[in-house]
Amino acid sequence: MNINLLNDGARLFPHRAFVMVFLFITCWSLQVLGQSRLVSGTITDDSGEPVIGARVVVKGQEAYGVISNFDGTYKFNLPADADSLLVSSVSYATQSAYIGNRSVFDFVLSDDLKQLSEVVVTALGVRREKRALGYAIQEVAGEDVSEARETNLVNSLAGKVAGVNITSGNSGIGGSSRITIRGDISLANDNQPLFVVDGIPINNQVFGSSQSGQDIDFGNGAAEINPDDIATISVLKGPSAAALYGSRAANGVILITTKSGKGTEGFGISVNSNYAAESVLKLPDFQNKYGQGRGGVYNIGDGGRSWGPLMDGRLIEIPVNTMFPPTEGGEIVEWVPYPDNVKEFYETGHAFNNNISLTGGNEQGHFRLSYTNTQQTGIVPNTDIERNNISVKAGYNLSNKLTPSIVNANNDKIPVRFRYPTEQQALNNDSYESAVARQGTDDINTKVWWDK
Repeated sequence: MNINLLNDGARLFPHRAFVMVFLFITCWSLQVLGQSRLVSGTITDDSGEPVIGARVVVKGQEAYGVISNFDGTYKFNLPADADSLLVSSVSYATQSAYIGNRSVFDFVLSDDLKQLSEVVVTALGVRREKRALGYAIQEVAGEDVSEARETNLVNSLAGKVAGVNITSGNSGIGGSSRITIRGDISLANDNQPLFVVDGIPINNQVFGSSQSGQDIDFGNGAAEINPDDIATISVLKGPSAAALYGSRAANGVILITTKSGKGTEGFGISVNSNYAAESVLKLPDFQNKYGQGRGGVYNIGDGGRSWGPLMDGRLIEIPVNTMFPPTEGGEIVEWVPYPDNVKEFYETGHAFNNNISLTGGNEQGHFRLSYTNTQQTGIVPNTDIERNNISVKAGYNLSNKLTPSIVNANNDKIPVRFRYPTEQQALNNDSYESAVARQGTDDINTKVWWDK
């Protein structure tokens, strides 16, 4: 009888164990459900834009957390012993909030200046940590191109970005400049990178005087961008970095982000003035023993040769025109050298830049209005350029999901001019031939022979 009871108990034990385990799990689940609760909220920055990918966790229990969505919202269940929430994101200062009895937590994150040096603007304007990128990118701050500035923005990148080659034209102020990243990769197509300003591609085609049948250098497209309006310049090197912009970005991308009124409170005004001077660094060495001509004989047609008579102070008849062979008659001059005639031809160039900008903003919107006047004279006499830039950038938060913005830039550029002197000016200045003044034209294509 005892043996039968033991066998019956053994057969009944598995069913009892199953019932006990089921009751234990049910009670534990009910206890957990009774203690946890759902929290939610929205994460934005100072300008009201949603912060994508911000991390929200329970303080001291980082396993409980979630990442904010594309609209900056989040929600997740809290454990029973949760005390505080921590919110963090790249380039933003970390914030915390005591939980208490609340269930909705909205956070407004501010920029963390200590982390800004580690964050770069990538394709489509997305900010990411530099160490997290799988391709080469380099960023230049706006202050680096507005101080000791160049009239052409492209020239301002020279020596600031590794692998970037800048080739400036020889046409003086307002001339075009060519830029390549990591050299030329094509013999047939343009090797310049794509310029993108606030998400909008622009044409940086070079309209230089080196083109066939063109004597005037109209400059390149990027030269119209005002350095005072630039916040950052990101150089995306290679097709991997610029893949989101398509085949036009096969040579890389110059990504320019302009300044705005985001993050400002109230109304502000900024005034910036800049002056620069330029002069000829070095001139070729000329011989000053023999004059124009060859074989010891003066010849006005040999303008490129200087093996004429010995310049010993003798009197010599100089024709007044450039016909070859020269007509008889002319001006009797003393045949002496002028060692500084080329040096005295060039002048000191001056560049004046004056900028004034108005900014304002609050939680709902922002704006920035900027005006810049540029006046520059070249080292070649009677060459100058004048430019006026006006830019407006504004945005307003209609809702958490709709934030329209306006970006407008206007450039009133007076191109490089070469002004011929009047006849009276020519008479007062030995550097100008009166024949040039008598042409009476402002056509820059007219060939001018300078003789002194």
